[in-house]
Amino acid sequence: NKLQKWFHEIAKHQPNGIALVTGASKGIGAALVKQLSENGYAVIPTARSKFLFENKNIFSFLYLDVSKSGSILNLKNMLKKNGVKLNLVIQNAGISALDNDKDDLNALSLDIADLRHVYEINLFGLIETNNVFMELMSENSSIALISSTMGLPIRDSYLNASYRLTKRSVIQFAKQAALQLKAENKNIAILSLHPGSVITDLNPTGK
Repeated sequence: NKLQKWFHEIAKHQPNGIALVTGASKGIGAALVKQLSENGYAVIPTARSKFLFENKNIFSFLYLDVSKSGSILNLKNMLKKNGVKLNLVIQNAGISALDNDKDDLNALSLDIADLRHVYEINLFGLIETNNVFMELMSENSSIALISSTMGLPIRDSYLNASYRLTKRSVIQFAKQAALQLKAENKNIAILSLHPGSVITDLNPTGK
């Protein structure tokens, strides 16, 4: 009922439509939510941990764990039931390691369990969320996948290997998805983008 009330009273009247942001509880995700709400979007922020934004254009916390299929489907079904169509999705959820104190996982010292966990969130969860939420996208909508220049060949290094591996895969997935959307004449833009060197929990030395 709360979502339906917000959708009809606020979201439907925003000039740029509705944006959904994953990994929105802090850092880049939280900053994007605030910026979008100030620029003509009604914003649905999602994350695994609770948070609060004080802006009527921003809906209250919605739980989403991109590494859990059930969580992704539950949120999609809730939005669909309430008639929500998305004009913008920003997939920001991501980690650098299972344990943030071990984010210097290098190529020849990778822990496979840790590597699988990083892939579950940074790549598998991103792809599943993207493909499930495609059903909710409006015409002339956009999807942004937060990646990193650390996934580009010009930034190759053995340092932070698990993070680099997943981010290179995100860039490739965006290319393949864009090619398919074009081939199927779907008017949806999809891209991977690097937000810059921002100070966050994952990047405390950001500029």
